[in-house]
Parts: sequence; structure tokens; C-alpha cells
Amino acid sequence: MNNLFFGGRGSINNLRSVLSGFRAGKVLLVTGKRSYDECPIREKVELNLENSKVLRHCDFEINPKVEDLIRGASLIASFKPDALVAVGGGSVLDTAKMLSILPADPKSITSIIKGGSKVPTRTKQLILIPTTSGSGSEATHFAVAYIRNVKYSIASKYLLPDAVILDSEFTDTMSKELTAITAFDAFSQAIESFWSLGATKESKKYAVESIGIVLDVFEKLINIPGPSVRDKMMRASFLSGKAINISKTTAPHALSYALTQNFGIPHGLAVMLLLPAFFRANAAADRLSLNAVMNFDEYLKRINELKTMMGVASTNEAVSKISKMILFAGFQPHLRDYGVNNTSDIKLLVDSINIDRLSNNPVIINREQLVSLLETVY
Repeated sequence: MNNLFFGGRGSINNLRSVLSGFRAGKVLLVTGKRSYDECPIREKVELNLENSKVLRHCDFEINPKVEDLIRGASLIASFKPDALVAVGGGSVLDTAKMLSILPADPKSITSIIKGGSKVPTRTKQLILIPTTSGSGSEATHFAVAYIRNVKYSIASKYLLPDAVILDSEFTDTMSKELTAITAFDAFSQAIESFWSLGATKESKKYAVESIGIVLDVFEKLINIPGPSVRDKMMRASFLSGKAINISKTTAPHALSYALTQNFGIPHGLAVMLLLPAFFRANAAADRLSLNAVMNFDEYLKRINELKTMMGVASTNEAVSKISKMILFAGFQPHLRDYGVNNTSDIKLLVDSINIDRLSNNPVIINREQLVSLLETVY
């Protein structure tokens, strides 16, 4: 899986040869609605698709629900594409990944999403073309779907694409706000991957490079994001995806979905708002609070490496640096600025979270500690 990779500005022009190599005569083009219609290089995409019979699919919400996937699977069953080409942000890529493996039967779809049935072998080619620099979904074997507002994460090697095209020209028209939010997502993923229980030598290598790129380009990315900066940020996003593909994410990501679902805080911003508090909590680990599978001395070394990467000497400085990044991008760093009004709201948030989803976090955190921690973000 993930055999072909093309990067750099203009790399979209490899799509034609990729499809030819895959002998993809029929293509399901999975896109956003307005985002694709307003895409600055939409013409280049369609020029590269002119040798294939194409059906566009954009009938789904930003966070794909089971109903969306059932509709899409039915469409695939009738159209019978040879390949799926996804052009869009994280939700578009996740939708295409799921549709590439789902059967047409609604009951089977629900069972697969809930984990009651195995993910079937993919028989269609999958080509992912991200238009934002944040989720890294093009590099992961995960996809997200919702059933009655409950988030499910599906994992399978069959969700990895056959080809990835990273052309930063797609990101040129991203607003300052979206540029920052997606960069926050990539940065948080890389930080979380580095301290994760599942981190390996390989995943840490990807995370280190991603963190370094984000910190190096962040100010220019927000103020004067030229082609070179956009290129670098797209690579940072891809690397953060490769990192979490191995290690998975940790507590900030696990909690962020409730903030997005209940208060409408964009995902990348929600994660970044939580990152300072969890950096402080994870950096303060002692032998009793650290997960038993981790070596305490090695973990302390890892936290110190993170501080060095960030160019700081203390936990307080690291926390301050993250908060300053939020402010620099034009956002406020407190939950109360986004409609989380009191401790009751925080308790409701905590109650909506499956504590098991925090199991990859290096520090063990119970419900009461979680409430206290979120109160520091409030």
C-alpha cells in the first residue's frame, strides 16, 4: 500500500499517468462541495481526468456520518469505479478511504464501522490528494465515521492509499484562519506522537522533522505564506500523519472531538487549545502516574528532547510558546472564549468521553483529574 508518492508544486500533473498505470477507466471523484468548486487548480485536476469516465461525489457532511457512507457505497455499487480519487481536506479523504472498502449493504457498513465485522480487502485503487496541510490523513490507516453523533475510528491496512499527491498549490487560497487551524492539527499530532505510548524510533523521526518544520515556518505561514512555506507545511502535515500512523494520538486528540461536536470548535484549534495543559501534565509525570509500559528515565529524556526541539528550557516556557502560537494566529487560548461557560460544561464534556480513548496517553488520568485539567484551560 501507499506505493506511489508525488510531491511539490505541479505534482497534480502526475495524476493522469497514475490513473493510466492503474488502468482506471472509471473514476469516482470524491470532493468537498464549495471547496472543490472554488478550487484554484480544479481545471488541472479535471485535465488529468479527461481520459477516464468520471462521476463526482460530494453528497456528505464535513464529519462523515453512517448515512453519508451508505449513500456513497450505493453509488459505488451502481457506478463500479476502478479507482477513487479524493481531492479535499481530512473529512473528504476519510470519506474516500471508507468508501473504498465498504460493501453496499447498510447493515454490513454499520457493523464494520462499529468494529463488529472485519474491514474487507480493498479491490479499487485509492488516490488521495489533500488540499489542506493538517490532518495527514493521506498517510494513515485510520478513518473516522459517526453514528448518532458517536465517533468511531476504523483502522486497517486497506485504508492506506495506493498513491498520494502532495501539491501545495491547492493550499494557496486557504484563509489565514484555516491555514492556522490545520497547522495546529499537524503540530499537535507530531507532539502527541512523540510522547505517545506507541512511539517508535521511526515514528519519532517523522515527528521530529514535522515539529521542526512547523516551528520554522509558522510565523511566515500565518503572515506571508509564499509557495516555499506552503510546500514545507504540506510536508510537515504528511510527516505528522506518518508519525501517528505508527504511534496513534493521545489525550488532546481524544478530548478534542467532544469540543468540536458540542461547541463547534474546529478540530485543529480544539486540539491546540488542549495541548498546553497536557504538555504540563505529561511533563510532570512521576513513576506512579506514568503508564507502567513506559520506562521512566527514557520518557523523561523524551520530554526533554521535546523542549529542546521547541527551543525552550522548561515546561513553563513550552506551555507559553504553544499559547503564543495560538495568539499569534489570532485566536484566544481559553475554552471560555468558545462557549464553554462553566464547570458544569466541563463535566458534561468529560462525561461524553470514553476514558479508554486516553489509554495511549503516557500519563494515566482519571475522570476527576481530567475535570481539574480542563478547568486550567477554561
